Amino acid sequence: MNTLLSQNHKRNILNILYEAHSPLDTNTLFTHSEYGKLFNDLRQKYEQQKTHAHLHATMCREEKRIHRNYRRCMYSLEKQECVQRTHTQGKILFTITKRGKEKIKQDTNIKTRHEPYIKKPAHYLTVVIFDVPERLRAKRAWLRCVLRELDFRMIQKSVWVGTNAIPQEFIQDAQYMRVLPYMNFLKAQNITYSTHTNIKSAQSAQQK
Repeated sequence: MNTLLSQNHKRNILNILYEAHSPLDTNTLFTHSEYGKLFNDLRQKYEQQKTHAHLHATMCREEKRIHRNYRRCMYSLEKQECVQRTHTQGKILFTITKRGKEKIKQDTNIKTRHEPYIKKPAHYLTVVIFDVPERLRAKRAWLRCVLRELDFRMIQKSVWVGTNAIPQEFIQDAQYMRVLPYMNFLKAQNITYSTHTNIKSAQSAQQK
């Protein structure tokens, strides 16, 4: 497997683990990864040509090769301390680490900040809605990571709400990364105290 393809597969694994928000067992992770897609494509190709008996041995070798490359990929990510392996009830689980999240940010080609975005409470509720294409999944993962850092919470897959103001630096970075055209910002100034309190309570619960 060439280096570029290997890096793309690692990035794919990290994005899946990041967006999962919880540990994934190795079989589920394999199924949703690019390795799983390669495996399914191989199976479909074999089903279309299964009348040729000699292809069965070839398919078995290719399946083993795909699984072997997947294990090598996970071992490499573990060695780089980007993922953590745990064993629970006979299952192997993987979780993305802090270093893995940082790697996602670096892979989006944005300069790492010396300081995080400054969080400033606003007197209104901010709603961020975005629809970033699948081909920009790494940048979409960066966007979600930043929104979490700003204490926003996800109410739907691409709809986030928070009580902090959106930093101008974040807008500039989103424009630099060319994801700003896929984003919409809404302000709700007339919100009740109970709504504001519920948002804050939900954010505190998530941080715990």
